[in-house]
Amino acid sequence: MSVITISLFALLSLFASIADASFAIFVLRKNPKSAVNQLASLVMLCLVFWGLGEFIARMTQDYQTAEITILISVIGVCLLPSFFLHFALQFTERRDLLSQQWIYPTIYVPGIIFSVLQVAGYITKTIRLSWGFTATPSTGYLPFILWLEAYFLIGLYFCYRKLASAKTRRERIQTLIVIFGATAPLVLGSLTHAFFPLFGIQTPRIAVVASTITAGTLTYGIVKFQLMSLTPETTAMNILNTMGDLLAVTDTRGYVVFTNEAFRRVLVGYGNVVGTFHLRDFLVGVDSMLDGKLWNTHMRVPQSRLMEVDYRTCNGTTFPVLLTVSPVYDYDELIGFVFLARDITEQKHLQHQLLEIARRRTEDLQHFAVSVQRAQEEERRRIARELHDDLGQRLSGMKFAIDILEDAIPQNKKKIIAKLRNIRNQIVEMITEIRRISSNLHPSVLDDFGLVIALQLLCKEFEKVHALKTAFQTSGSIPEHFDPQAEIALYRITQEALSNVAKHAQATEVTVQLSGEGNVIALSVKDNGKGFEMEKARTMRNGDQGLGLVSMKERAELLGGTFGIESQRNYGTKIHVKIPLNFHEENQDTNRR
Repeated sequence: MSVITISLFALLSLFASIADASFAIFVLRKNPKSAVNQLASLVMLCLVFWGLGEFIARMTQDYQTAEITILISVIGVCLLPSFFLHFALQFTERRDLLSQQWIYPTIYVPGIIFSVLQVAGYITKTIRLSWGFTATPSTGYLPFILWLEAYFLIGLYFCYRKLASAKTRRERIQTLIVIFGATAPLVLGSLTHAFFPLFGIQTPRIAVVASTITAGTLTYGIVKFQLMSLTPETTAMNILNTMGDLLAVTDTRGYVVFTNEAFRRVLVGYGNVVGTFHLRDFLVGVDSMLDGKLWNTHMRVPQSRLMEVDYRTCNGTTFPVLLTVSPVYDYDELIGFVFLARDITEQKHLQHQLLEIARRRTEDLQHFAVSVQRAQEEERRRIARELHDDLGQRLSGMKFAIDILEDAIPQNKKKIIAKLRNIRNQIVEMITEIRRISSNLHPSVLDDFGLVIALQLLCKEFEKVHALKTAFQTSGSIPEHFDPQAEIALYRITQEALSNVAKHAQATEVTVQLSGEGNVIALSVKDNGKGFEMEKARTMRNGDQGLGLVSMKERAELLGGTFGIESQRNYGTKIHVKIPLNFHEENQDTNRR
C-alpha cells in the first residue's frame, strides 16, 4: 500500500493543472467551432495531463506508482509540440501550408512516435528527489528535446512573421501575447526539465507551474484584445456585416435565423427578429412572387431568383429593393434560403426620370410626326385641288372647244375631223388620269362623304383596275366623320395594303372590313394569296413596297392605335389595325367641305 503525502510542490502542480484546465474550457467555450481555439485548448490539455501526473508522482511514496504515472503523463509533453505547431500555423493563417497533404503527418507522426518511446521508457525515467518522484532524461531524451525545441521555434517563427506583417495595432498585440505566452514556459521548462538534468543538475521542475503564465496571458488577451477571434466564421461574419446590402437567412418555412448588420440597422424598432419573424413581415409580396411555394420543403430551386419587391421598415414605410433568393442545401436536402436585398430607391428614381424624359420625347416626336403628316396631307389636298379645279377645268374647256370646232367643220373633211377626235380622246384620257392622280393625292370623297364611302369606292376602283375580286364589308357603328387624321391614316393603310396585294400576293380574292367597336375603329385587309414568312417582313424596305409594313405600323401607332399582321406561306395574309376615336380640336379639318 503506497503512502501519500501532500507537499508544496504537489499542490503547485495541482494548482497549475486546475488553472490550465479552466483556461482550456474557457477558450473552447469562447468559440467552440474555431480551429484556433480548439488547438489552444488541446495544448493546455496536454499540460493538464502532464501536471496531474506530476501531482500524483509528488504525492506518492511508491516507486512503481510514480513510474507508471510519469510514463503515461509525459505523453502530454510528447504531443505538446505537435499541437503547438498546428496552433501556430492556424493562428498565423498559413493556409498555404495547411492545405498540403504532407503537413499533418509531418506535424503529428513524430509526436506519436515519441509517445510510444516514452511508454517504453526510452525518453524519460523516474527518480526520487527531495520534493518527490520526477522524470529525468533517459537514452532517447536528447533527440526528443531537440525535436521539441525545433517545433516550438518553428511555431514562434511563424508568429514572428505575423507580427512583422501585422497591419493593425490590435493584430500586433494579439501576436505578442501568443509569443510571450509560449516563450515563458518554454524557456523555464527547457532549463529545469532538459538542460539542467542533462548536465546532472537537479532542480524543481516548474514547467507546468510556468504554464499558468501562458494561461493568464492568453486569458487576458482574449478578454482585452479579442485574441483568437479571427476565425473563418468571425472573418465571414465581419465581411457580411460590412456589406451595404441587406442579408437574411431563413429556414425552409421562411423564419429568420440570421441577419447582417445592414439588415438589423434598417430594422431598428423591431427588436430581435431571429427565430420570431417571418420574411413576409419585411418583404412585401415575396410569397406571390414565388407562386406561394417558397416555404415548401420539397421545392427544388436549381438556381438563384432575381426579383423586385418592396421592403417594409419598422415604421411602416417601404422602399424598393432588388432581391436575390438563393436556396441552401445540405447535400440534397433543402435547409433554408439566403435573401440578399439591395436598395434601388435611387435607381428607381433615375429610371422614373428617364422614362418621363423618354415619354415626353416620344410625345414630342409623335406630335411632330402628326404635324408633318397633316402638312403633307394639306399639301396633297392643295395640289389635288389645283389639278382638279385648274388643270382639269382647262382640259375640259379644251375638249368643249374641240367639240364645237368639230361641229363647225364640213362632214367631207374627214381627215381633219379624225384628227380632232383623236385630240379630244387624248384630252379625255388626260382628264381621267388627272382625276385619278388627284384622287390618289387626296380623295375628295373622304372629305365629302366620309371613310366608309371612300373605302367602298377605293375597293371598286381596285377591282376594276386589277380584275381582282374585292369585297368591302362594314359592321358596328361607324361615324360618318371622325378624327380626320384617323380617317386619312385608315385610308392610306388600306391603299398600301391593296397595293401590296396587287404587287406581291398573287391572290384571287381580297376582303376589306371596317368595323366600329365602341370607341375604336378596326380595319382588316385579308387576301387568299401566297403569303410570306413573317421574318422576311422585318427586312422589307420602303423602296420595295411603298409605305411598307413599317410605315403602316407607324401610321397606326402615331394615333395611339395598334397594327398587326398574320401570314403563312400559301395561306394568304391579313393585316389588322385598331385606332381609337379621338375628337381633338387640333385635329379638326377646317378645309373639310
